[in-house]
Amino acid sequence: MVRLHLLPQDRQAIMQHGGRGAALERSRECGRSAQERKAQCCCQNSRHRAFPTFSAPGWRPGPEPNLNKTSRLGPLRDEPKVATNRSCLQKGAFAALSSSRPRPGPRHRRTNWIVLMTGRPERLLIVDACRGLALATIFINHVPGTLFERFTHKNFGLSDSAEIFVLLAGFAAALAYLRPFRDGDVARQTFRMVSRAVQIYTAHLAVIAICGALVAWASLALQDPRVLEAMNFDAVVAAPIESMVGIAALGLQPSYLNILPLYVVLLLMAPALMALVALNRWAALAVSAAIYGAAQAGFTPPSYPGMGQAWFFNPFAWQLLFTTGLCMGAAVIDKRPLRLPRAVLPLSVAYLLFGLVWRQLEIYPDGVFGLPRFLWDDDKHLLSLPRFLHVLSLTVVASSLPVETWLRRTPWTAPLGWLGRHSLPVFCVGTILAICGQMLRIAGDGDVRVDVAIIVGGLVLQIGLAWALEWNRSGASARVVPGLAQPQR
Repeated sequence: MVRLHLLPQDRQAIMQHGGRGAALERSRECGRSAQERKAQCCCQNSRHRAFPTFSAPGWRPGPEPNLNKTSRLGPLRDEPKVATNRSCLQKGAFAALSSSRPRPGPRHRRTNWIVLMTGRPERLLIVDACRGLALATIFINHVPGTLFERFTHKNFGLSDSAEIFVLLAGFAAALAYLRPFRDGDVARQTFRMVSRAVQIYTAHLAVIAICGALVAWASLALQDPRVLEAMNFDAVVAAPIESMVGIAALGLQPSYLNILPLYVVLLLMAPALMALVALNRWAALAVSAAIYGAAQAGFTPPSYPGMGQAWFFNPFAWQLLFTTGLCMGAAVIDKRPLRLPRAVLPLSVAYLLFGLVWRQLEIYPDGVFGLPRFLWDDDKHLLSLPRFLHVLSLTVVASSLPVETWLRRTPWTAPLGWLGRHSLPVFCVGTILAICGQMLRIAGDGDVRVDVAIIVGGLVLQIGLAWALEWNRSGASARVVPGLAQPQR
């Protein structure tokens, strides 16, 4: 008796259409050879089962398929080989899809059925899910004072969703651009990164215009100019001409509208950082740490028209987290993960508990043994070292858990993946909804029912937008399977 590792929805189809023959025909239609299908199986040391299994009595592996045979997608022998390595298949958050441990014997065969059905290796669901969770948390935090804000993870540690999102932005940038960048396609990948920065810059200007109109309308309707001051739009009223220049030059950033400028600068820095990562990851981290030190010494982008400090997120400090994400992505691409000592995991757990105590007790000392402030302070503007270490500890703990397997087994987590795969439009709409929510809370005098309507309604609208974008990307006739990565187009 041989145990097959199949998705639940494929069990009935394979049993009804001839068992092995149907499975082999599906493999041929996807244009994948037996060697490629074998390369997608997990290593023998994996302890995590990604899918339920069932026994097929009477099933026996047949002969190898003829690699010279031509399918409707072309000769099977000419299909590109999928590189694999044991290091990329280890358990943890950034592991590839794994199945149960194989039984010994020359007649056993293992198949990655998700790759077989989608026609290409699946993307990491944990990246999309964590970005989606970060977007939902950012929306809740951008409507301060609600009941839901008390349960976001910023209340249980030193870092919050911004750190997670920047780290994953670097990781995703490495997966998207680094491989062709190192292969010599530098000009095209640089153009792609600059184009993405221009796209985010355009979205930022559009969001500022819409949110500015909402805040101005609320100020007029409530007959209260303090609304403009609370959202940092009073500078626009005081100096409209200079403010227009400042907004266009990113030197003036109203409250809650200062995240996208950070990503614009990070993407403009990305080609240089990626070139360093392509040469040597440790050299890239060293240069990034030097820039981080300069930011702690006062190096920051200028503000204009000079009313206060516009850059709430200093990009020269936050680029260290982005570069760390680039190095993590490079490790996944190279299949050379960083070998950490065994003590790192318990130390990370201990640091997370320390951060929980710090946050709950609200410890804010005036000084610690004369050390520089960024070494011990909880400073989000300059990404102080305690916040940086906290998000790294979260990454280590999450990587030690089979989160990828949990996501693929749990259909209700699919909306998080939709949000993460369409982060820019979802973030822009979420920011506009958050500003609307703040204005409604001012008019509603903090009614709990208004808070529930704002948060629940806003999340439903964002999930609906993400679903529509996913449906449009997958095609009108395609079925969006929860927990299943769709082929990228």
